[in-house]
Amino acid sequence: MITIYLDWSVMAQMKNGLLPDLVKVLQAERFLIPYSTSHIGDILSGYNKDSKQKSYTDSDFEFITDISRNYCLANDSKKINLTISDPKELFNKRVDEVDILKDFSLDKITEILDGDERTKELGKIWVDLLKSIPLDKAFTDAFNNPESSKHMEVLFPGLKDNPTIEGYFKSFGEMINRMNGNEDYKELRKVTQSGLGINRDEIFNSSDPYSLIKKTYDKFKFHPKSFFQKDKYGPEWFNEISNEYIRLDMHGYQEDRVKTGKGRKETFKNTTEDAFHAAFASTCNFYIVSDNRAYHKTLMVYEQLKLNTLVGNSIIVSVDPLGSTVTLVEPLNGKI
Repeated sequence: MITIYLDWSVMAQMKNGLLPDLVKVLQAERFLIPYSTSHIGDILSGYNKDSKQKSYTDSDFEFITDISRNYCLANDSKKINLTISDPKELFNKRVDEVDILKDFSLDKITEILDGDERTKELGKIWVDLLKSIPLDKAFTDAFNNPESSKHMEVLFPGLKDNPTIEGYFKSFGEMINRMNGNEDYKELRKVTQSGLGINRDEIFNSSDPYSLIKKTYDKFKFHPKSFFQKDKYGPEWFNEISNEYIRLDMHGYQEDRVKTGKGRKETFKNTTEDAFHAAFASTCNFYIVSDNRAYHKTLMVYEQLKLNTLVGNSIIVSVDPLGSTVTLVEPLNGKI
């Protein structure tokens, strides 16, 4: 069976009747079109509780079920599983969890632990201990350094006045909320590029961004991968693909637009979900993505890691009247 992974924009176009031939072809039994938990994240990013929005979202789930037959690629942090899951049920679960990082702090963790008698007492002892632990000296030094202090204040507001694990948790939660809800990722990316002396205009359309990044880090005698945890949110291979994707964007290669004004909100969350899409799609034979910047970053990551999934950002489908022959013209513009 041929497995094909579609990004949400392609699915949305199909759902809205813009790619009828593609819909017809992909509904054949010989194709498996799984969705993933990142598709749920895409829908969640534009969700509100307005009744019209709910109706539109329900139609999204109906289309996902129709095209995927509820086959879902899900990350349980240890491995990627192909399961049969109702997308609406997964979405409702994510909606229930969406406020966890709001006002994120050790006190928030205490509230969660207090809800279970098995963890209530132990949780209080653990949290009280964490509150008193001072941060690594590197943080305080960075706040005291005139060159880095203003950037640290942007990234970790309030941490200078409370340089403890408690202060870090609270500041970290605020940073994640701002990066996912506002334009703070743009500032972080700008700080990274200016601090490393990266010429964004040079790397944006580079045919070899990895060489430019390596040359930059060679000056500082450390490797950019040291910034990323290997066991953060999935199996090692999944993390590697996701981290490589975000690393390219962070350093300016085909960097995503970040804007929260009128129209569709675009923040770090969108970049993260696109990175996860690239990782999920690597389990399939083909990945079709409509966003040109995501296409180029994914293609570069797959080439760097020597992955065999074919990735393309355009597809023209021709079907004979009886539907027995399918021709893919310019099927995928990527490389093996």
